Amino acid sequence: MTEGLFQRIEMIGGFHGAMLLARGRPEGVLFFANSPAAAWRSCLLMLLGLPVGLLLHLLLATSLSGSGILILLAVQCLRGVLGWAAFMVMSEPLAAMCGRGALWPRFIAVRNWLFLPQCLALYALVSLPSLLGASEILLQATGLVCWGYMIWMDWFGTRWSLQTTGPQAAAFVIADLAVATLVDNLVMGSFERFIAGF
Repeated sequence: MTEGLFQRIEMIGGFHGAMLLARGRPEGVLFFANSPAAAWRSCLLMLLGLPVGLLLHLLLATSLSGSGILILLAVQCLRGVLGWAAFMVMSEPLAAMCGRGALWPRFIAVRNWLFLPQCLALYALVSLPSLLGASEILLQATGLVCWGYMIWMDWFGTRWSLQTTGPQAAAFVIADLAVATLVDNLVMGSFERFIAGF
């Protein structure tokens, strides 16, 4: 019973901390424990939250139907999981190189919890204008704003969870984007070869 209560408190604290960080409040990191157990539980949360991200992709893919939607969801799921796992593996030695290896578990917890406000931002800034019939230019503008805000959120969470400098936090974000791009190219390349085989 005590363990269940602790987990509920951790869930409430994690959500509150993520929302504070999303609003530019550095004290949000105080709601995340710097322990391997907390980092592991945040990974489970990230995987459980993956359907939320897939649902958002589904809402944005209004021009697709049937098998096209299923293929899109499968590719997005593979890209998301592989990119997330690859950055997890790469970020630990990168944190150690910056002299912040001891804070790596909290960094992982913060990054995983920030997935929730990022999903909310994606929904609010992209899908709602689309559902309301906004023009293509406005959709592109809101998409750019959303992308920039999500990158800023990653940078801000990295800076304060690792207690590092702005440029060092930017290096983590750049590394994350590089890994995501590499994974995207590998997944899409494999997918195109798979389709060409039929």
